[in-house]
Amino acid sequence: MDKKTYEQELTFQTDRRRASVEFMKLISDLWYDNTIELVFFRNQLIDRNVSEILNLLEYATEFVGKSISIFDAVEIANTIKLLNLPPSKLDIGKLVYEYQSDNSDNIYGF
Repeated sequence: MDKKTYEQELTFQTDRRRASVEFMKLISDLWYDNTIELVFFRNQLIDRNVSEILNLLEYATEFVGKSISIFDAVEIANTIKLLNLPPSKLDIGKLVYEYQSDNSDNIYGF
């Protein structure tokens, strides 16, 4: 592995971890402020750490045969927060999968 590839991978992993921390904050904010529970393919997300969330993403990627991006999950969770939905339980994993399958560039239109 050359130095450039190593640095790119390191940067990508750092960005994934930062996105996971942001995702954890969104999960908590939605739960405590809006009474919206986010689950990930039926797996509870409240009180999970970064590694557990990233492991769930990797498992889901293998399960559905398509990459499930933490960055898309954060974007959809942010959109859910802005929508001002009533109390609910939403499967963010299924939403990310459907969003990626839809090939939509507009998260709000999705």
